[in-house]
Amino acid sequence: MVEKGTETCWCTDMRERRHFLGVTQGDFAEMLGISQAHLSKIESGKVAVSKDLKERIDKELRTKAQLRHCEQSKCEDCEPFLDSGDAPHLQISDVKEKRLLYGVSRAELADTLSLWEDVLEKLEIGEPVEAQDMLLAQIDMALYIYRPRCPREVFIDYISFRFPNTAKNEGGEWDEHGCIKDVFENVLGIQINDRLIEREERRYHNYTVLYRFMEITLRFSPKADSGVLLEMKGRGCRVFESILQAQNRTWYDFLQKCVEKGCVATRLDIAIDDTVGLLSVPELIEKYKDGLFDFGRLQTVKEHGSNLPTALAKWDAPTDMGRTLHIGSGKSPLRFCLYQKDFEQAKKQQIPIADIIGAKNRLEIRLRDDRAQNALLRLAEPSDIVAMAYGIVSEKLQFFTTAPDGEPQACPRWQRFLGDGWANVKLTTRPEELTDERINRWIQKQCAPTLKYVLMRDMAMGKNFLNDSIQNAVLSPRHEVLLACKGIEIGDMIVPEIRMDERRSAYG
Repeated sequence: MVEKGTETCWCTDMRERRHFLGVTQGDFAEMLGISQAHLSKIESGKVAVSKDLKERIDKELRTKAQLRHCEQSKCEDCEPFLDSGDAPHLQISDVKEKRLLYGVSRAELADTLSLWEDVLEKLEIGEPVEAQDMLLAQIDMALYIYRPRCPREVFIDYISFRFPNTAKNEGGEWDEHGCIKDVFENVLGIQINDRLIEREERRYHNYTVLYRFMEITLRFSPKADSGVLLEMKGRGCRVFESILQAQNRTWYDFLQKCVEKGCVATRLDIAIDDTVGLLSVPELIEKYKDGLFDFGRLQTVKEHGSNLPTALAKWDAPTDMGRTLHIGSGKSPLRFCLYQKDFEQAKKQQIPIADIIGAKNRLEIRLRDDRAQNALLRLAEPSDIVAMAYGIVSEKLQFFTTAPDGEPQACPRWQRFLGDGWANVKLTTRPEELTDERINRWIQKQCAPTLKYVLMRDMAMGKNFLNDSIQNAVLSPRHEVLLACKGIEIGDMIVPEIRMDERRSAYG
């Protein structure tokens, strides 16, 4: 018997949270990968619980709370509040009920507030404590951090579309400026402006010229079968969402316009972000290695890991944690990529993984050629990109676990990812303004120490090397475009005729 105290309180609290969230002991044991008998002993305080298992249990209960919220959000009263996370059934004043609803342990909340657990327990059962009103307000603010949210987000994360050339010059040849202007103004709705759009002689297959507006690029080819190639990578899609927002248009309106212009999709990527840790990429990789999977006809599978510097990792975590699983070949019309998004961002931004806000894992669906074109045509009609993404994943990818009788069964974590709450997931947009955030971060993380050294050296030696170097530096066309954009609102860059007075489209 574990000694009565903190351990026993945690076990009792864990059992209460599980009961409140409506999870059976058998189902919860399966989620954790332990026997029901062992879970029963844990809940009754008969065995010690490792720190790792405690964290997994708390994480699973939090995830279940978020899934439960996603299911509850179907109610009509909550529909208008989905984006803000302020659904009526979350507006509860009782401390314990709210904590249980959010899947948060008493120990976790007490640690967040730097509060003794016995004080929190008194507040939950209604016993008076010193500075009670102030503590209740602090508890409410702390719980707001843990409030349930939709555990999945779906983005358009990459497009490569080819448009036919539409303008000829007096000699009967395709006119570069006219063809580029047609796509910029009549499809993207961006005013073509020499100060804001960078032009560069750059060859790429049949394309000879590249035009760039921030992270959005157009390539021109004088050959009729190549036309104008539009490309937006992840950040380009986010910048374009700010443009769509200013135009009162949606992605669906844009895709519909692309089809009307005779566009051919060469690639379309859809990203599904797991924001709460529904998945464990290392676990799925192990299931692949153990043969517990079914990827249909997708036979090319690769997995790899990338090292995260010790300084950026969790203090008790190994450094080699960034795991990736590619399913399908690089040239396949359909390919999946599963990876740990938080580790990727920690390495990219050079900040500790604990400070990363947003997705924990990402599943990318990469469609090429016929697959991409079929998806474009489908989405140009009243169709839902989320439902399409869910259908592709559930049809093509399956992971299993081995049951006690030896027969493979569906993996609980994978089923949870594919299961509850998909009906409430909408296409996510995250409009990104035209900022220098990446440049500032690069200077801060990569250049600042060297610049500080050169400045201090100049001061010590009475020289002016740093200032002279800056004064004599020649700006690239890219930097000149960035400067030209300063102080200009997104709305001033769009074509007035393409702005919708009201948000109207075939999708409502």
